[in-house]
Amino acid sequence: MKSSLRSPVNYAVLGLVIEKPSYGYELMQRLQTRYGELLEVSSPSHVYAALDRLQRERLIVHHDRDPSLEPDDENTPSRQPKVTYRATADGAVVYRQWLAEQLRDDGARVELIGRLIATGARDLRAIGDLIDRYDAECVAASQRMPLADRAAADAGVEHERDFVRRLVQEERRFVLEAQLRWIDFAREELRARAARQAGDATA
Repeated sequence: MKSSLRSPVNYAVLGLVIEKPSYGYELMQRLQTRYGELLEVSSPSHVYAALDRLQRERLIVHHDRDPSLEPDDENTPSRQPKVTYRATADGAVVYRQWLAEQLRDDGARVELIGRLIATGARDLRAIGDLIDRYDAECVAASQRMPLADRAAADAGVEHERDFVRRLVQEERRFVLEAQLRWIDFAREELRARAARQAGDATA
């Protein structure tokens, strides 16, 4: 199933609803706690706009009101029951697909491939320069990457959020290792191609 959602806020809200049925203001609070400065959500209107979009896509539906979500304060004025939302089966599928796409995506790799195509396959010096620059970027990213802490996992006391963070860190580390192996491969191919062209020129 394909969704036309665009904003990462829509997917973030969908993920939170999948995690636990919630109402709008609660989602705003959870969004700020979970993502902080990673997502720019300046007002609850962004969350409600996301909920409207998700409903139109049939990725979430209204959920029976949970009394535990209501304020337990006798001084709180009476108000209409809060509308809570839960995810549909399609919503869970779309979210998983989007998350996998984000994990696969690597902007530096896509940019490199585009520049290689634009350079022209015979301009080996320019291709070599691009590979060197890509190598430097990968090495710098590797040096910036924090080491995954397995101490809590090995002790059996790792919090779920730390577990997910560690998985993401390890995924990025494995990707970087694969990119560095590709760089070695590309340089070998480049040297072989340069040698063939030199042989053709002297023939």
